[in-house]
Amino acid sequence: MYKVDDGLAATNGLHNFRIVTLTADADQLHRTVNLMSNGRIGCTVIYDESEIYYDISLRLKGSEHSRTNDPRLGFNVAFASQQPFAASIAPWLSTAPRARASGSGRC
Repeated sequence: MYKVDDGLAATNGLHNFRIVTLTADADQLHRTVNLMSNGRIGCTVIYDESEIYYDISLRLKGSEHSRTNDPRLGFNVAFASQQPFAASIAPWLSTAPRARASGSGRC
């Protein structure tokens, strides 16, 4: 997996929290049969286009209705204890080992 300047970063002054997965993994996560699963896929998180977090796990979050509706789609992101997400950067995320973070959007 390799991405360079793909034009997807926000340029409006807000923080970027980007989740990068393999297309096959994202497709598997969003298959109807897997929508209510708590199974996780691997991903990489890029924060503000400068901090990279590897070996992160991700699953869908929310009701059966929100998991199929892009504006309401949420994620549960678990950071590895060896590289926790810094609370001073984003206090809305927990930094406990294998911290669970919630967000929305489509990976």
